[in-house]
Amino acid sequence: MNRFARFFFRPALVIGAGLCTATSVHAGNIQQVTATPNAVSPGQPVQIDVLRGGSGNCGAMVRFGDGEKTDPFGFGANPRVFTHSYATPGSYTVSAQPKRRGNLDPCSGPTRTTVVTVSSGGGGAVLERAPIGPSGLQKKRPQVGKTQDRDFRVAPKIRATEHEPIDELSRIPPQIHGLRFIPQIVDGKAVQAAEHVVAPGGQLEILGEGFGTAGYVSLDGAGIKKLEELQWSGGRIVGVVPEMGGRLGQRASIQVRVVVLGEEDEDTMKSNTVNAEYEIPQEIRMLTMDDPAVQLVSCSGNANVNQCQRIELGSDCGASGADFLPPPSPTPTIYARHFNCWGAVGDDIGVDRFRIRLHNGWKLHELVDAERRKSSDDERIEALEFEAGKSYGDYELNYRVTPNDSVRYWYRMSIVGRMGTKHH
Repeated sequence: MNRFARFFFRPALVIGAGLCTATSVHAGNIQQVTATPNAVSPGQPVQIDVLRGGSGNCGAMVRFGDGEKTDPFGFGANPRVFTHSYATPGSYTVSAQPKRRGNLDPCSGPTRTTVVTVSSGGGGAVLERAPIGPSGLQKKRPQVGKTQDRDFRVAPKIRATEHEPIDELSRIPPQIHGLRFIPQIVDGKAVQAAEHVVAPGGQLEILGEGFGTAGYVSLDGAGIKKLEELQWSGGRIVGVVPEMGGRLGQRASIQVRVVVLGEEDEDTMKSNTVNAEYEIPQEIRMLTMDDPAVQLVSCSGNANVNQCQRIELGSDCGASGADFLPPPSPTPTIYARHFNCWGAVGDDIGVDRFRIRLHNGWKLHELVDAERRKSSDDERIEALEFEAGKSYGDYELNYRVTPNDSVRYWYRMSIVGRMGTKHH
């Protein structure tokens, strides 16, 4: 038996990280078979879903109504998903029927059917089919296409000739026909750098055929990584995109490849590769004084009236202008005010200390706004030294205020980091 036959007829089903051996158990039943879409144009892919009911695994087979059929299969994944297309217009009855597979008993109950209508005016755009050379490899490069309401990165699909025996289809290696990126949702919002661009934390859906029951998806960009938390079926794979490295907002191209695992190394088969754009989406946020990342270390109490952030020190000395003033709007990152009462002896001198600590790769981005107000030219406020690109900031701001005068200052800062992640 050649290596392709060993792969498609092996008795063990590897699912995810575990090993499930097909044994004779109480059979389930074929609950439903559906075709999506069920009205198409010639050559347009149709997704066939076979749903198993009951409590046990069982064997089945699908006939597509045009003379082609699947090999007997079990329900390592439920539903089992297949992709098929029809060359000529007509009405085709797709049937899912009980069929023994190795040690698996046939599913109990009746055969389930659905109808696919193929017409020259029906369905969405057709995925391009490319002829194959003597080596079985496609001659065209992947290109961008569109199927109905979803955009895909489309790879050419191997097409069997009209005179090719049906069982020769089992020799076709796994093929990727299209990719779809599903953004990560955080707090009800999609975390996405740009439309149809792959980003970490989102899901990548891979449509194709010949994926078998187990394997892995290789992502080759800034180092080779694997798609995580896979949902695997013969015609569809969904997994979570890992961190691939690179800088925030930097666009890169990665190659996606499906590797189907057999029982032995020689049974491993690799699919075609499809290019996808990858980017770590970034977000800019304003940092306010109420943010947990901003800390008031100490507020000088050397003046008669002192305010730092929302902390109030000192007392009302009865002089004009000595009342507490709320922080300006919009809320700044750092805010302070000091007042020296009339009739006081000497200048009031002090220092306020603030601390900023960012996490998860977030950095200081920009000093958006700064204001230092003095009631006369005799007062002094030390300027804050802002440095972008750091994950921390320690600031000591010195002031001096003469009797019956005041100083007031605030700073507004922004930070930048990966979209959808916490910065504190």
